[in-house]
Amino acid sequence: MYLAMKDAAKRFGELGLGVSDRGFHVRNPEWHGTGPVKERGPFEWRDVYFDGRRFLAGNVTINAKMPTGAEIFPRAALENEILSRVPAANFVTPQTLGWKTMKVAPPGVKVAYGLLIVALLFYMWVRW
Repeated sequence: MYLAMKDAAKRFGELGLGVSDRGFHVRNPEWHGTGPVKERGPFEWRDVYFDGRRFLAGNVTINAKMPTGAEIFPRAALENEILSRVPAANFVTPQTLGWKTMKVAPPGVKVAYGLLIVALLFYMWVRW
């Protein structure tokens, strides 16, 4: 357990958001926190969405808040440097951000979610 927490703390410190004259930049692990940390971007501001907790930039998602509500990045810097540049129309609900995320997900992820939904519906039908 200690090693898992130590690794999580290390990865937490590797997260990053950035701004340049070319757009929005992200530094985060590739696959749900398990892959290598990569620099990605720049993303044009019209392709950056925010739901109050998560960002979607192109096909990359990154949390700005923990599920518990704790801020990952300093709020003042986040508002001044990043949120002030996101177009007003790109502040969306969590449901809208979820659908946008699924639209840009790799085909394998879409297939996996589709199979999961079919399995859940089948299970519900059998149990009914």
